[in-house]
Amino acid sequence: LWNNSAPRFAASVGDLERIVAIPDREHLLDRARQNPDLARWRSEIAQAEANVSVAKAKAVPDLTLSGSVARFSQFNDTAYTVGISIPIPLFDSNRSGILEASRLLDRTRDLQLAAESRVHGELAAAEQRMAGIRGGIETLRENILPGAQGAFDATKKGYELGKFGFIDVVDAERTLVQVRSQYLDALAHYQRGVREIERLIGGDLDAGASNKERNAGDPQ
Repeated sequence: LWNNSAPRFAASVGDLERIVAIPDREHLLDRARQNPDLARWRSEIAQAEANVSVAKAKAVPDLTLSGSVARFSQFNDTAYTVGISIPIPLFDSNRSGILEASRLLDRTRDLQLAAESRVHGELAAAEQRMAGIRGGIETLRENILPGAQGAFDATKKGYELGKFGFIDVVDAERTLVQVRSQYLDALAHYQRGVREIERLIGGDLDAGASNKERNAGDPQ
């Protein structure tokens, strides 16, 4: 997965239960300007604007200065001449070149707006999705998981006292395992969502978050 046969580290450490607070949408949209897909359009537009300037410059005729020296030996005299030439662009003002460069600039700006709309839409969808996932994590962690754990503990204790059968213990344990699996799946979805938002904003989410949360304790 790392695509390196000799990695320069001994172990990779991760905390699946670490919950990073997602900044508000305005903050995310502001940071989205760092997205490489958006940042590159600034240079594209600058290049297109430069092409328009070059095309317009070609419509202005170049001023050409010339000079020469002539020696007349029979008169023992020297003549100096200076010339100035200015092309008159009666038929070529580079209108086609200017039009082509201008249209290319407009197209580049349209592509930039389209890219911004796409990234902003993906950010909005990711933010809403993350809010739902986080709500599910909190419900599982604070209500469902403790309830399943308590039911299993009570059933196991009752079995030891002869109040419940072995099947009851197995059913309670199966329910607890299923709830734990749902909890881990929700955490995994949340971490993938964090990575997706970081891809869209082109940076570490921790660096822009107003605060960070870490869950303490083992939910088991």
